Amino acid sequence: MTRPSGKTLYALLGVAPDASQTQLDAAYKALSAQLSNMTDERAARDRQQQLDEAYQQLSNPLRRSVYDASLQAGQARLVELAATGGGARGRESHDGGGHSRMLLIGLGVLTVFVVAYVYFNWRQARMMDSYREVAEAAQRRAIEAQGEVEERAAAYERAAAEGESGGLDVDLDAKARQAKYEAERAAERRERENREWNDKIAYEQRQAQSQAEREERDKERARQRAAEDANRQQEQERRNATERVERERRELMEKLLREKRFGEARELVKNEYELERIKNAERYAR
Repeated sequence: MTRPSGKTLYALLGVAPDASQTQLDAAYKALSAQLSNMTDERAARDRQQQLDEAYQQLSNPLRRSVYDASLQAGQARLVELAATGGGARGRESHDGGGHSRMLLIGLGVLTVFVVAYVYFNWRQARMMDSYREVAEAAQRRAIEAQGEVEERAAAYERAAAEGESGGLDVDLDAKARQAKYEAERAAERRERENREWNDKIAYEQRQAQSQAEREERDKERARQRAAEDANRQQEQERRNATERVERERRELMEKLLREKRFGEARELVKNEYELERIKNAERYAR
């Protein structure tokens, strides 16, 4: 992938990345004055809008610290200068290398999650179908056994009503007892298979619920870690911005003291020590 062309916001204003607010103000005013002399009004408006956006972002300490961090990471926003002939708007772009890699990783993780989810649902459906087939087969066998018992009992009753020989009665009675025993065993087997099937269904349901709870806990932990990381990043950016502003304030105060601009230096005072320094400098200057 080719790197998008364009200028950084500092290059657009013509200043160094460590430029102070005073230098930013001067560069912005100078470039705005130059644009007022352009004959192409549309191109001048486009250029002025680019300058305004760059100046507003770099003048805000927090937004500037975020931009500096992205610039160091190679993901800073780049700006193409508006064309002077056609008046086209400048197109902003980002360094796509790191963003594309993160996008591919995210798509890979999402694909794995979707495949795992589909496989889990397919496995659940197959197991439910298998359990259902086992239960239906057991029920059919029980019904068939019950039918055989009923047929044998009916045959015994017909033979007894017709007054057949005692040997036949004994034989039919033995067959009836055997049929009753088989029917009881079939009923027990059906009850046992139904109980096993219900236990398996309950187990799978508990497994699915446990899996869903684990996934929800993992998501919650991931959200908490992301929130903590964002808070730490925001706090670090705030501290960096505060330190940068304080450092520039001290540098500006030192410059004003060297130039003996004591009135302006007093406006930057934050404590008694700095005020005493200004008073001492005023006495020495006299």
